[in-house]
Amino acid sequence: MELFVRIAFRSILFWFGLIWFVVGCGLILGGVVSYRTERTFRRESAAAQGTVRSKSIQKAVRGGNSRTVYEILYSFPLEGQTYEKRAEVSVERWEALTEGGPITVKYLPDDVLGNRIDDQTVESAMVAAVLGLIFGGIGGGLFLYSVRRTLREFRLRQGGISAEATVLKTRASNVTVNDVPQWEIHYSYRDAAGHEHQAKSDPLPPGQVRGRREGSRGYVRYDPRRPEESIWIGGSPADEP
Repeated sequence: MELFVRIAFRSILFWFGLIWFVVGCGLILGGVVSYRTERTFRRESAAAQGTVRSKSIQKAVRGGNSRTVYEILYSFPLEGQTYEKRAEVSVERWEALTEGGPITVKYLPDDVLGNRIDDQTVESAMVAAVLGLIFGGIGGGLFLYSVRRTLREFRLRQGGISAEATVLKTRASNVTVNDVPQWEIHYSYRDAAGHEHQAKSDPLPPGQVRGRREGSRGYVRYDPRRPEESIWIGGSPADEP
């Protein structure tokens, strides 16, 4: 079990797929919750006549606000009590409103403090859910692929046959980790029956490929039932866990 965990945790695809899957699930959950909340608000909210108390602008500044924010302070009376709240609005809405002018406020009877002046769109919730499906789908697929490869490597390290391999070439893969390109080792080896096979390693950090030249030697482990299936081990059998 310890070996399986170590193999999985050092897999790039394992972490990449897991993170994307978790992010996707979070987006789906957030989108569904937002959609249901907005539908409930539209169905059960009541309206009250409010007043714009003041208008303000917070300009974008370097090292501070990344964009200009347009805000208003509004209030509305309800059952003998006056509620005040500050809200961000679009520049078009900000320009159309006047201080001291009327504004419609919507609220839920059991959550007056959650009042708002604009309906939130359900489209944003749907977009979040769709993005979640995309991220979750890609992440889940990569995660399952990584788990299958982990099981394969675990099986070969536990029950595979060790064989000497010859490096055919090394080249950069299409995988990058922390802006560092990963490399592949292409190699050939012979099984116990003398048949030759060619394969390539999973993406490796540059340090594990440095010094490998065409014709240099290393070791692999292959499946005795399917000799064409192998994994790259390293410079000597001592490199095996």
